[in-house]
Amino acid sequence: MLRPLEPVRSDGVVLFPALSFGFSHRLSQYLILDWGVQKAFVNRKDDYIGRKGKNYQPGAGGGESFDYLQGKLVLKYKF
Repeated sequence: MLRPLEPVRSDGVVLFPALSFGFSHRLSQYLILDWGVQKAFVNRKDDYIGRKGKNYQPGAGGGESFDYLQGKLVLKYKF
């Protein structure tokens, strides 16, 4: 528990497949709401930020409780 701290460092790019689907709803003449989910299939186990049990992979989300399943919510304004 009292181990020396190690700096976090990230290099390069990790590519992984992902499935994404969602819906679009026009709220008014100028507002559009997009929402959905994305499931990422991260196959590199050595490029995590944080501990393996509570990690975060940029672009894919975290694998702690929903195993790289993340929601997407976007509110667009049309000029």
